[in-house]
Amino acid sequence: MVLNTSHSDRKVDHQISSLVGEAFSILKRFEMRGIGSPKLEIVQASTDLHTLLSVNQDRLRCSIELRPKGILIHFKSRLDTYALPIPYHKLSIYKGEAATYSLFMDQHKVKFSAIDPKVKEFITRVLNEKARFLNH
Repeated sequence: MVLNTSHSDRKVDHQISSLVGEAFSILKRFEMRGIGSPKLEIVQASTDLHTLLSVNQDRLRCSIELRPKGILIHFKSRLDTYALPIPYHKLSIYKGEAATYSLFMDQHKVKFSAIDPKVKEFITRVLNEKARFLNH
């Protein structure tokens, strides 16, 4: 479920928190050495995401935020900001050809370029957090 996060809304915040957990505290963010990915260049997206992204004149970009029980994929469409919460138990990650990664959850898919080594390191962190969460 793609959620509009442009404006503060308690219902949306509650939905996100129930799916992927509350945001990490500042102290925990320092301990983890950051919780966000670098800007990711979107190569391909599922139809519902593509319809939102296709109205942009700029390059299609997103970022990923780590949460205790999952990840949030943030992206912009015109002047609005959207988030796709993905719990770890529904997250599938595939490494594709030509330095690309695909993230899947149900019918949602985001495929992005991973030329930058920092992106590969971040995906490794996501996989480690997923393994840590699922082994608890």
